[in-house]
Amino acid sequence: MNSVVNRKISTGSLDEIDHLVLVEKIKTLLVGNGNRICCAESLTSGKLQDYFAYLSGSSQFFDGGVTAYSLKQKVDILSVDEDTASKCDCVSATTALEMAKGVAIMMGSDFGVSTTGYAESLNNSFAYVAVYGKKDGVENHIVCEVDLNKCGSRELAREYAAKAAVFVCHELISEMLYSKEHEYKFLLNPDWDGLDGFLKILNTAKPTSISVIVQAYLSSPEDKFSSRIRYKETRSVQKGFVTIKGSGNVELESEVDPSFARSAITFCGGKKTLFKLRANIPLGELVLELDLIRISSGVYFVLAEIEVPYEGYVLPILPEWIGTDVTGNDKFSNKSISLTVDNSDVSISSFILSKQELLNEFD
Repeated sequence: MNSVVNRKISTGSLDEIDHLVLVEKIKTLLVGNGNRICCAESLTSGKLQDYFAYLSGSSQFFDGGVTAYSLKQKVDILSVDEDTASKCDCVSATTALEMAKGVAIMMGSDFGVSTTGYAESLNNSFAYVAVYGKKDGVENHIVCEVDLNKCGSRELAREYAAKAAVFVCHELISEMLYSKEHEYKFLLNPDWDGLDGFLKILNTAKPTSISVIVQAYLSSPEDKFSSRIRYKETRSVQKGFVTIKGSGNVELESEVDPSFARSAITFCGGKKTLFKLRANIPLGELVLELDLIRISSGVYFVLAEIEVPYEGYVLPILPEWIGTDVTGNDKFSNKSISLTVDNSDVSISSFILSKQELLNEFD
């Protein structure tokens, strides 16, 4: 297995990246797609495994790892090529990739990640980190050379190599797997629907935040996917997003400049555009998103959505105002609702202004 280094990572270039945040993102992608990962470590000797095991619920995506320091163990356990590994003292891009693939095969995981290198070689400390993945019969990998010369100590060098491995893991997994939404959607019981019901819930449910969301749909009704541009404002924070949703709850999303999002939505002229208030209400370890959707002047409709970490997640006891489960009913998708509203008489600015009192009171 000949391997080419995809890129080089210099000392310090990852200092601003929170590796544990990346591990959380890796967990979300793997759990959401039903995939798993494992590790083969030499230089880092368990540090990478510790990062993956740090998260609560790590057993949902992490199969475990192997520390193989000697040539014999790399050959016997991970099936690296002995001749190739012996010529480079087990430190090469090829050996790193063989380690990553070997541990994935051994543990039956979808992804394998490895580290090998020198933490304190005179003026030449470096490591190779490799990530191997296989999905639907298609293999892919990334191998990086990591400069460790300016880390300052053996311990810091090993830690930096482990963080680099997390960074590269996230890159490959993000490339091979799409984010998936797993959510439940509910109507409200009749006594709690509409603007009055929404306000009654806010006065008792203690939302952690409330925000204005305006989103325009760009895809046509016959498309099997939805594409939208969204503007979100929570008091003094504005954000913009472009999102594409496909079948099977697959979602691609990218943050954009909020002023661009506002301009693009305004350009759509109110067609296929939703104006809504969203209240985030704690529900155990989950968050219930309560959306007050403007149908037309003075007419509102309320939907409740609960995003869960994986398919089949058992919901806790729901509040009394939660009504019919409409999960999977396309009639209640935001895209479908956008085709039934009349928002030609409202702008983003006027909608925010009309709801400013609520934003100030509950946020």
